[in-house]
Amino acid sequence: MWGFRSSSTLANIFLLLLVAMNLSVSHVSAPKQFQNETDRLALLEFKNRIYDDPFGVLKSWNHSQHHCHWEGVTCSARHQRVVALTLREKHLSGTISPHVGNLSFMRFIQLPGNQFHGEIPQEFGRLFRLRALNLSINALVGEIPANLSYSIELINISLRDNKLEGKIPIDQLSNLKKLENFYLYKNNFTGEIPSSIGNLSSLIRIGFSLNNLEGNLPVEMGLLKRLSFFSVAENKLSGIIPASIFNSSAIILFSVAANSFHGNLPTNIGHTLPNLQELYLGGNKFYGNFPTSITNASGLDVLDLPTNKFKGQIPTNLGDLTQLKLLNLAANFFGNNSTGDLDFIASLTNCSNLRILSLSINTFGGNVPKVMANLSHQLAELYMGWNQLSGTIPEGFGHLSIQQLDLSSNNLTGPIPKELEKLQYLRYLNLSYNNIEGEIPNTGIFSNAKYGMGHAASTPGDVYSYGILLLEMITKRRPTDDMFMDELDIHNYVNRALHEQVSEIVDPLLLFEGRDENRRITHGEETINGGRQIHCIISLLKIGLKCSAKLPNDRMHMNEVVRKLHLIKDVLLGLRVHQENLQV
Repeated sequence: MWGFRSSSTLANIFLLLLVAMNLSVSHVSAPKQFQNETDRLALLEFKNRIYDDPFGVLKSWNHSQHHCHWEGVTCSARHQRVVALTLREKHLSGTISPHVGNLSFMRFIQLPGNQFHGEIPQEFGRLFRLRALNLSINALVGEIPANLSYSIELINISLRDNKLEGKIPIDQLSNLKKLENFYLYKNNFTGEIPSSIGNLSSLIRIGFSLNNLEGNLPVEMGLLKRLSFFSVAENKLSGIIPASIFNSSAIILFSVAANSFHGNLPTNIGHTLPNLQELYLGGNKFYGNFPTSITNASGLDVLDLPTNKFKGQIPTNLGDLTQLKLLNLAANFFGNNSTGDLDFIASLTNCSNLRILSLSINTFGGNVPKVMANLSHQLAELYMGWNQLSGTIPEGFGHLSIQQLDLSSNNLTGPIPKELEKLQYLRYLNLSYNNIEGEIPNTGIFSNAKYGMGHAASTPGDVYSYGILLLEMITKRRPTDDMFMDELDIHNYVNRALHEQVSEIVDPLLLFEGRDENRRITHGEETINGGRQIHCIISLLKIGLKCSAKLPNDRMHMNEVVRKLHLIKDVLLGLRVHQENLQV
């Protein structure tokens, strides 16, 4: 009897335990299920804001399967909470639902390469676990939500290629101590870069190029000791770059091109930036001598200094930069029209990776060095036009693998070397405005290519070459670019744009000084809101098209070209009103 009672008692206890366990499970699972439902509903709200899904990406977002299995959705293994939303380049159109802010476990939002428009929801500030926010290459407008400052785990913010505007809220975001990458390229941000950027102590990469930022760079940027990538090109920034920035020894890429910076470069730049690999300073107002210490940055592969006011001689040990791929010194005042101006060329024979060498529009004098024949076999583009070079063209040029060669507007004499016929990759050749004489080779590149890319010299040929060069300078496109094939060449490329949108093809360096938010160009007749600069550029493009017409008889005469250029200059300087007399 006792044994029976004992067994019964144990059974009852066992049943009570099972009931307790079920109650416990029910008590725990109900909130979890509720939380999962919150995630599911937030995702469905996100889907409801999408009105075009050309690839059918969101077809799987339905009740037939758990939302953790929907395309682009990642959940945590333990709690089955949404931790990532990844829909890259799906061409989705719509707005971003504020309900995304209910995905409280979210760590990664990756939506680049779509067509989202509207504003970035303020509710993103609720995502305090968020580590990466990538909304690049969309059509988002408005300002950056200042309450992103609550997402203190953020490491990466990428909002490039949108239509965002206003000031960058760095003051509000300065508590994002873990932020490493901050990309805002190609938007419409205005105002200055605040000094509080120095509080973002973990920053490694700053990409603020192609905006409308203005003012000086703050000294506090020198506090960013981890900074390795710094790009603020094509803004309206000015002043002298603080020495503290040049002391950021971790910098690998430094780009401030197309602004209005001025001043000398530090003489010790190569010592303070020993890890530098890419340096872009073009389109500013820097002056002074070439910094000889730059050769200490032995890993430098891009040195891009065009359109400044640098002067003097180039150091003869420049070739110590053996990794150089691009050396662009164009449009400065280097050299002094003396025989030793190009002595540094000999050292460049050590640069076996050199692909582009541009020395155009300087005051280099002396003969073209014969040692240039020993430059890198990878050298594809060589520009030495608009200098004071004399003597003959070295025969050794025929041993190079060059694709584009410009020696125009110098004082070269003698014949065109027959060895140039060996340039089997040559697609563009400009020898115009020299004192070259003798016969034109009739084989190789010269037998079947147009002048400007190898055609026989003649007055119409010179005009054609000038037209192509003018189009090239304004568009920053080369006739040999990969985009030009079949029926599309640089002439047709510009001609089509004149009836569509000229601003899309013009080199930004030509536009940045006079940019106006209200400037526009409409179909057919140009409607200009913003002044003379774009009007003059369009006139120059029309001259380039007239000069590069296919039929020689359709090309402008050079005396007419000169007359139009004088008119354009007067308009650009404000000495003449741009009316009918500027029509080309």
